Amino acid sequence: MSVKRIRGAIGTVCLTVALIASNPWSASATTIFNASWGAGSYHASSDYLPGAGNIYVGGYGGSGGSARYWYTELLKTSGPTHVFSSYSYPADGYWHDDGRLAAYTSGGVAYYQRWYGQDAYLTGGYSAPYAGVRAYR
Repeated sequence: MSVKRIRGAIGTVCLTVALIASNPWSASATTIFNASWGAGSYHASSDYLPGAGNIYVGGYGGSGGSARYWYTELLKTSGPTHVFSSYSYPADGYWHDDGRLAAYTSGGVAYYQRWYGQDAYLTGGYSAPYAGVRAYR
């Protein structure tokens, strides 16, 4: 086997390992809910019942629009609604999970998520070509 083919094989293995290591859908996290949208500066998911347990949130924003960053919020559908806001993450097309505990529920409570696009100064109202959110345990 030539040195060129060996280097190519090593590069392929390294890329595969990097992709697996950065996969937010790994077995260690259980997805409760996810939603994806096309272009826009604001999106709201449908309601979902996560069941009992911890809730964490994440999402993504596509590159190529006016949004440079994005963040997501977790809200209850009734009562005091705002529960959690994520950090701002780059609109780079990759999933970003906020590792902080967003909420704990004993079940029977409906939630939804909002996604907001931001510019380089973290000002809202800027569009990404595609976006998505997820809730997980």
